[in-house]
Amino acid sequence: MCIRDRHTSHHPPISHFLMIGPSGLYRMYGHYEFKIKMHPNTLDGLQDGPNIVEFANGQQIVFRYPKIKIHGLIFGQRTIYPSGMMTFEDKKNRLKAAIVFNHGKKRSLFGSRKPGTEIDDFEGLMYYARRSGKTPAK
Repeated sequence: MCIRDRHTSHHPPISHFLMIGPSGLYRMYGHYEFKIKMHPNTLDGLQDGPNIVEFANGQQIVFRYPKIKIHGLIFGQRTIYPSGMMTFEDKKNRLKAAIVFNHGKKRSLFGSRKPGTEIDDFEGLMYYARRSGKTPAK
């Protein structure tokens, strides 16, 4: 396995990466812009950018990470969990998928969870993408 990573921009902070699997069976590459928002007792982080997994047979899957939330930075129980949407796309087979983490959950002013909610709730959906109606390029 080979892993390469380069920090390519300081403002905004962007890094590019490349991983090559054993015997060249797959390659994973992409780039991220690191985004962070601070709140009184929480932090929201995002690695914004595409992850592309390319297999030896030419199959390609593109996915994007969800936000990461960290609570309890100053006081309270520290928790780290995904929030928002993670998406996947297989253009060749017109397949898309989405996983939504913590959909519709409410928080108090300081980031603590309201009673009766769980931080590990998620829902997923997989579907065929519509055809564009345009003739594909050859």
